[in-house]
Amino acid sequence: MVEGVFPFTVVAFRPKTFFQKLFCTISGQQYIHIGILVRYKGENSWRDLRIYHASKEAKKVVIEPLGNFIDWEIHFYRLKDSYESKLDPLMVVKTMEENLGADYGWNHLNHLVTCSGLVSLVMNNGGLDPCPYKGDASTFPDDIVFSHLFERIKISD
Repeated sequence: MVEGVFPFTVVAFRPKTFFQKLFCTISGQQYIHIGILVRYKGENSWRDLRIYHASKEAKKVVIEPLGNFIDWEIHFYRLKDSYESKLDPLMVVKTMEENLGADYGWNHLNHLVTCSGLVSLVMNNGGLDPCPYKGDASTFPDDIVFSHLFERIKISD
């Protein structure tokens, strides 16, 4: 399945619809959605990258080709080198695999699964808390990407 998530990179989505823009304006957020960049074995081009995320449309946690989001304005944030070694890659992938297919929203365990909550959970289980002042379910994409752990990058061939 997932071969790599390192260097650990998240994909942040700018709001696209009127209501997304309204929500971001009211809440003071720049991003409406977030996921984790992943690749499968044998896929080396950035065009082969996929995103692991809690999809409101699919109503569950999924892995989709990044190309599905060509009409979105997206930004990439990589975990800074000084923190990369503090994140356990085996626990990151294990947590991702355990949550793949989980219901979006309130699940059968009465846990709230959101896009940023999922990213926070994966990172926490990997040994690095992106938002120590908040629980996983109460994080926003901005809390993660603007934490001291990440830096914005550009991805190209």
